[in-house]
Amino acid sequence: PNMGVLEAEKLEWMSNLPAAKPVTSTSEELQVRFDFDGKIVPPSERQAIEEQTNQIFNKMSEEEKVQEAEKILKTMDPKLVAFLRKRKKEAQEKAVKVAQEIKETLLKKFLTYFSSLNFIDFNDSVVSGHPSFYDFYNRFCEVYEAEGFCDPTFAGFILLPTLCSYALTYRRLIWVERHETLRMLRTTNIALATTLTAIETDADMMTVYVSALQSGIGGIPYKVALHHVSRFLFDEKVKKDASLFKLILKFVGKCSPELQEIIKRFDRIDECNDVVLLDEIPDHRREKIDNVL
Repeated sequence: PNMGVLEAEKLEWMSNLPAAKPVTSTSEELQVRFDFDGKIVPPSERQAIEEQTNQIFNKMSEEEKVQEAEKILKTMDPKLVAFLRKRKKEAQEKAVKVAQEIKETLLKKFLTYFSSLNFIDFNDSVVSGHPSFYDFYNRFCEVYEAEGFCDPTFAGFILLPTLCSYALTYRRLIWVERHETLRMLRTTNIALATTLTAIETDADMMTVYVSALQSGIGGIPYKVALHHVSRFLFDEKVKKDASLFKLILKFVGKCSPELQEIIKRFDRIDECNDVVLLDEIPDHRREKIDNVL
């Protein structure tokens, strides 16, 4: 019956809201904290409770901390607990990954620096807990065999002391005594060409290189041995003993035809650590071989 009558008080809910009042409270006052009984803790009591909690926590043993944490977890929703544990595991895995990446980056930078030096005096190097650098290097190779997993950066540090400009003992250790270390040297982060500027002229090592090639060795050792044998035989700048030259060439003559061809055509190891061969055997190399064999 009153459909034609406008009742203003019933339309108040459709009117505009009053203007918002400026917030004067601090973020601390907006925070709400509860005690273990579910009651709101007044702001004036929070600091005292936090200090008391920290004192209790610091007095607890690690075992007691774990027990209390387990008690709290048991009172929580299992789905929430699973979510929190997953987040914690993901955070831990991410932290480990980041730490590993940082370590690898630093090791690569150290390796780049040391490989750029013209000379490192290993004889004067003092390594804590080792009577000599040789003893440390031998132990370093043991660790590489056990935990190196053919890591290219690790391999780079193994290779540095084996340059021909350093003592023969380091090369003999790798090539004669530590065959497992030699076998695991598959790739490296350093440019092999920079480590092969000096040519091997030691008679024993030259026979070791030829024997390694005959055995079918691969990876970095194959490239190093191939470089030294070919350079020793065919590089005119290399001073060589005539009798040793004939001996090495005769050893090469006992290799497979395919390997002989590679030794005769070897040119260099490029910046990508790949072996580069000449298109054909140069005439001066053929003449040198024919005069001996």
